[in-house]
Amino acid sequence: MALLDETSAGAPARLLSDLRAKLGDVVADYPVRHLHRAALASVWSAAHKSLSPRPSQLDPFMALIDQMLRTDLDEA
Repeated sequence: MALLDETSAGAPARLLSDLRAKLGDVVADYPVRHLHRAALASVWSAAHKSLSPRPSQLDPFMALIDQMLRTDLDEA
């Protein structure tokens, strides 16, 4: 199989066909059939699951930080 045959106009189509055939062989050996179909169906990846919001690490110290900032304002 010639991966890049620039003399032929159908080279990109044949390359894609060859790659799909090789992926099909891999799928036969490993349990990734749904991933294989999804990859061939679209060039765009599926949307990632969004992360749940996390509480701020500074919340326990917000009162102290506010106090320090107010003190700095009063002194200036």
